[in-house]
Order: sequence, then C-alpha cells, then structure tokens
Amino acid sequence: DGALLAACTGCTCVLVDTRSNQVLTTFSRHKDLVLDCDFSPTAGKVLSVGRAAEAFIWDAATGVLGLTLPMPRGWVTSCKWGTSVIMAGTASGLVLLWHPESGNQLGVLEGHTGPLSSCALSPDASSMTAVTCSLDASAIVWNLREQEPIVRLDCDNAAANCVAWAPNGRVIAVAHDKKACVLWAKQREGGASVWAISKSLEAHASEVWSCCFAPDSSQVVTVGADRTGRVFSVRSGALLCTLAGHAQWVWGCDWVGREIATCSMDCSVTVWDRAHVVDGSETQEVTPLVGLQVSASEELHTLSKELVWKRLD
Repeated sequence: DGALLAACTGCTCVLVDTRSNQVLTTFSRHKDLVLDCDFSPTAGKVLSVGRAAEAFIWDAATGVLGLTLPMPRGWVTSCKWGTSVIMAGTASGLVLLWHPESGNQLGVLEGHTGPLSSCALSPDASSMTAVTCSLDASAIVWNLREQEPIVRLDCDNAAANCVAWAPNGRVIAVAHDKKACVLWAKQREGGASVWAISKSLEAHASEVWSCCFAPDSSQVVTVGADRTGRVFSVRSGALLCTLAGHAQWVWGCDWVGREIATCSMDCSVTVWDRAHVVDGSETQEVTPLVGLQVSASEELHTLSKELVWKRLD
C-alpha cells in the first residue's frame, strides 16, 4: 500500500511520498546527470544510472549506498531491475547484465550501432527475454540466457526513444522521433512466433519520448515534446484522451492501477486519474488527480517503471 515516486533530477535521485508530497530520501552520489532509475522487485532498493559511467544500488528507506556495479566508460542511459537480472544500456550501444544480489557482471549484449535509449524485461521472468531500443532506429528482442538477439524490429529510420513490454507479454511498444509510437504484436506464423507491426499510434505533434502500458495491457500512454500525454486503445489504436497541462516537454510516464504519472522538463510530476475513461470513449482532456512539484535545479529526466502508488478504491 505504498505511495513512492522515484525521479531523477540533475545529479540526484529522489523518492517522494505522493500522499504528503514530501521528499523521503535523496541519493546524491552521482557525479553527473542521473539518466534513469528503477525499483527492485520488492521496492526496497533503487538502481540509478547516469552520465558519469555510474550504476548504484541504494536503500530506498535510508539512501545508503549498497553496491556499485562495474561499468565501462561512457554514459549509462537506461536500466531495468528484474527478479534474476539487472540490465543497463549505454551510449556506446552495449547492454550490460548483472546479478541483482551479488552485483557480479553476467554478460554484455552487442547488436546496436547507436546509443541505447531504453530497455524492458519480459513480464514472463522465466522466459529470460528482454527488449532494447536505440538511436540507431531499431529495437532488439534478446535471449538473455544465450545472450543473443532473437529479432530486430526496424523503426523506419527514426531514432527509437523508448520501449515498453505489455504486461500480457503479447505487445511491445516503441516510441520514436517520427511523432509516433509503434505497437508490435507477437503472432504465430508457420508454426513459429514472430513480431509484426500491429498499430502505429500517431497523435503527437512532435517527437514521442516515452510510453507505458496499462496494467491490463488494454491501453498505452505516450508522452512527448508537444508537452502532452496521449492515451490509446491497444486493440483499435484509437486516441482515448489527452493529458494536457505540462509547460514543457514531457520526458517520462508510468501507469499503476488507475493512475498515470508523467514527468516534464518543467520540473514537475503529475498524477492523472484514468478511472472514468473507458476504451472507445470520446477524446477528452483529463484533470490531474494530484500535482507534484519536486524541488529541483534541473529537469526531471525519468520516472522509474516500477512506481508503487496509493490505490484510490
């Protein structure tokens, strides 16, 4: 029943209690911009990565550093914490894997030719698969056991900014620079499973920076440089509503329960209530449920993809 928000701002990662709008923990060991963060599966620890070739695991309650993950030189641009593996993408195009308890490096995935922008683990932890995307205009689905690519998803010469895997495991979303978010669906073809384009969601006026699925996989939210969030039906591709209110680019988003969180260059995080909007309803503006302002000298770069929110039943 927690209500924790993790956000990166400047060289700091902060945890905020969304019920009181108070900063609970601040982690300030990074020497340069923090570019991504993620909760452990139990939300007791936080992984944060940044531009100074750093990856830290620290205690969510105290902010005390626990592990420093071994890292080559260069920016660490994205990260994800799974039950059996931690993965992080780098500006050099490499994907690094570690054991979540010991911090020992498990391997390096090579296949991208440009900086990594985002990564996601399959919701089926036993499958040991993951997907990454890059500014090289591609996304790659990986077999983590063999540390080999399964398939490359072409992004039509557009830099891929974010990738998300639907909780049902059947759809991958890739947000890119050509004002769209493309949905790839897993299909059976000739007795084999293949990934094919299902929908291209095009409603933003400029680049789409991030995307995230609803917990039931029926909808997807996208955010972008046009300062808005857009909620689409996964089944039909229809635009269901627009989240308008941020003053600058919207960088990140997350969806837990009936609430959507967005963070922006305007140094704010907003939580939106989606309970009253159903699949197929008219496009409408949605009033924020909660507005959160995090004290920051620089913009918020990302939200963790494992936020824990207070349920409003």
